[in-house]
Amino acid sequence: MVRKVVQMIARCAYCFGIALVWLLVIALGLEVFERGRVLIAERAYERYFEAQNRKVYRMAPLEELKRPEHQFTIPQSDRGWAVSVPASPTIAKESVRQSREDYAGQSPEHRSVILALQGELHLCFTRDGTLLEAHGEPLLEQYLRRYLGGESDWEPRPDWQAVFDAIRTVDAVTTFRTHYVETTFPMLPHHYMVTVAPRRDERDIVEVIAREITDALPIEAQILSEPPPESPWEKPFFSYKKNWTMPESILSTNNYGFRDDDVVLPKPPGVFRIVCVGGSTTEEGNDNASTYPNIMERKLREWLNTDKIDVVNAGLCGLTSYTERRRINDYLDLEPDLILYYNAVNDVCHKHFPIWLDAPNPWRSALNRSRLLRRIFNRRLLPPDDVLAAFMNATTMRNLRAMAVAARERNVQMAVCSFAYPTISWHHFRARRYYDVNLREVWHGGPLYFSTYRQIMALYNRVLKRMCENEGILYVPVAERFVAGDDHFFDICHMTPIGLELKTNIIGAYIRDFLVSEGVVKNEMVPRDSVGSGRS
Repeated sequence: MVRKVVQMIARCAYCFGIALVWLLVIALGLEVFERGRVLIAERAYERYFEAQNRKVYRMAPLEELKRPEHQFTIPQSDRGWAVSVPASPTIAKESVRQSREDYAGQSPEHRSVILALQGELHLCFTRDGTLLEAHGEPLLEQYLRRYLGGESDWEPRPDWQAVFDAIRTVDAVTTFRTHYVETTFPMLPHHYMVTVAPRRDERDIVEVIAREITDALPIEAQILSEPPPESPWEKPFFSYKKNWTMPESILSTNNYGFRDDDVVLPKPPGVFRIVCVGGSTTEEGNDNASTYPNIMERKLREWLNTDKIDVVNAGLCGLTSYTERRRINDYLDLEPDLILYYNAVNDVCHKHFPIWLDAPNPWRSALNRSRLLRRIFNRRLLPPDDVLAAFMNATTMRNLRAMAVAARERNVQMAVCSFAYPTISWHHFRARRYYDVNLREVWHGGPLYFSTYRQIMALYNRVLKRMCENEGILYVPVAERFVAGDDHFFDICHMTPIGLELKTNIIGAYIRDFLVSEGVVKNEMVPRDSVGSGRS
C-alpha cells in the first residue's frame, strides 16, 4: 500500500515536472517571440513612417473627401446639446475679482483655479519644512510636490534652496526671485517672485507665495537660446513671430502670430468669431487653408448661408494647457464669441507620462525584466485610474477651468473637444506595431504600449466631460464620434487630410447646432443631407 502511494506521488511529481518544463519552454518561446516582434517593429518603423507621411502630404481628391464615411450628422439624441449646459457653473465670473482675503469660505479647488489664472502658487509649511497645503499654479505645484515628497532626485538651485532655508528661520516677510527650467518637453524657463512669511496667527506655520513673472520679463530672459533668424518662433513652443513667412514653407503667420489670415480688430459688426486654441493638432495642415479651423469656417459659412462666421486658428505646435492658460488673454484680445479648445496629447505625453512613470510602483521591477509581461500587464506601469483622474483634475482640468473663468469674465463662451485617437482592430498588427514605436520614440511613452495610451486618453475624456458638466463648459464629443484608424491618423494624434475632413465635419456639426441654438442664425439654411449622412 505504501509502495503504491509512493509510486503515485512519484508519477504526480514527474507529471508536474514535465508540465512545469513545458510551461517554462512555452513562456521562454513567447518571450523570445515578443522580443523579436519588438525588434521587427522597430526595423519596420521607418518604412511605415514614410508611408504615413505620403498619406499626409498628398492632395486628397474632392470626391474622396465627400465619401459618406468622412461625413457626419449629429445623432438625434444630441440635437440641442448646447442648451443642456448648466447655467450656474461652480466658479462664476465674479470669482476672479476676489482678493486673497476673500478665499476663507471657498473650496480648495476654487481657490486653486483662481490663483492658477493669476499665475500664483500659495503653499503652507511647518517650520521643519513639511508641506501642509498647496493651491494654485499646477506646474510649479507638481514640480515641488515631487521634490518635497521625496519622489525626485532633483537638487534645488541655490535660489530655491534659499526659500526652503527661510521656511525654518524666517521671522518677517522675505522676498526671493527664483526660476527653474522644465525638464520635460517643451523646455521652457519659468521665473517667480517668492515671498516667505510666518502666518500672523500661527508663527509655527510659514506661508510661501510664488507669483510667476515670466511674461513681464524681456524676451531674452524667457527663452533658453535665441531662435535662428529663419525660425518662425519668437519664443519657442510659446509664440510665433508676427507676419512670418518663408519661401517653400507650409507655415506663415498673421498680424498676431497665428497660422491664419490677418485678424481684423475691432471685430466687424455682426460677425461671430470663434478662436480655436490648441497645439499642433489644431495648427496642422498642408497649408494655412487646410487646417481644421479654416476648413470649418468655409463649411459653416456654406451650411448657414452667411459670411458672418469668422474662425481663427490660434493653435501652435507644442502648446500645453499650462502655456495656453498663460496665453488666455492673447486669445481673448482677438474678441472671440467662442473659444474652441482641442488638445490633450501634449499634456498627457510630454508633461504627465514622465511623472507617472517615476511614481513608486511595485510592478515596475518585474515588468521591466520581461517584454511579454510588460505587454500583457502594461497598464500596471502607471498609477490606478482614480490616482490619474485626481492628477488630471489638479493639472490640465485646473488650467482649463481657469481659462473658462477668464473667458466668462469677458462674456465669452468656451467649448472643449474630447481628444480623438486611432481605433485599431485586433488584427491590424502592422498599425499596432507602428503606433507602439511612435508612442515610444516620439511621445515619451517609454515602456508604454499604444493600448495603454488609448486607455489613458479614454480616461482623460471621461474626466474632461465631468469637468465640463460641472463648469458650464460646452463639451464636444469628438473622440466618441471619431472611429477611424491609420488612414485617418498619421501618428497617435495627428491626422491625414481625410482625417481632418472627418474631424472638421464632427466639430463643425456641433458648432453649427450651437450657433442655431444660441440664435446666432435663425435656422439651418441648407438641407441636412448636404452636410453628410455617413457617421452618427
